[in-house]
Amino acid sequence: MEIATLLGDADAFHAWYQPVVDVSTGMPVGYEALLHATDAGTPVPAGVLFEAASAAGRLADLDRIAREVAIRDAAPWLGAALLFVKIAVPAGDLPAGWLDSTQAVAVAAGVSLRQVVLEVVQPPPGEPLERTARVVIRCRGAACQVALVGAGDAAVVRSLVGALLPDFVTLDRSVVARLPEPDAVSTARALVREAAAGSARVIAFGVETQAQAAAVAELGVPWAPGWLYGRPRRPG
Repeated sequence: MEIATLLGDADAFHAWYQPVVDVSTGMPVGYEALLHATDAGTPVPAGVLFEAASAAGRLADLDRIAREVAIRDAAPWLGAALLFVKIAVPAGDLPAGWLDSTQAVAVAAGVSLRQVVLEVVQPPPGEPLERTARVVIRCRGAACQVALVGAGDAAVVRSLVGALLPDFVTLDRSVVARLPEPDAVSTARALVREAAAGSARVIAFGVETQAQAAAVAELGVPWAPGWLYGRPRRPG
């Protein structure tokens, strides 16, 4: 696969979607978009695409395409559901105007930007919070909602939620994977408490078993995606 050539062909890309469901009813409330591509008739999954783009110094280009394609492909069937799209580029490396084309595609497709939830990865230790704050401010300026991804430490969530005021906080998959083990339940309960203190809605990504689902419901987490509720698929 030649990533530079692929990036020049917008029609090579398409999105798969995994449902985000209301834990109490099992009904979809949104969808998380995952970028895929076809190269000379061969399917290329998201992980391979982003690894190749990163190695070639083209991660920001692929990140932009992922948002555009997610909105473009969801527009015919999304209705009033939310659309979750991850920002794959570190906050300090996003180029100027990084969200402009996303806004333009949403307007052209007739998708409300308020339905678009941009997943911002929490900054690693030592990274200035100002970089992530600028990303969140830009998202809000575009009328998008924000999900803070990767919550695994209650003290960190407390400081980030208080500073960034995200609409959603997603439990780290490593925490969800260990439910209903007592230490994981304790960790998740603390995370839920801190997120709720900042008025953020909690989402448990990666629910794959009935035991995990029961633990998530017991913790009062309202929404979750995961293979238990539906695998990613391409519409149509």
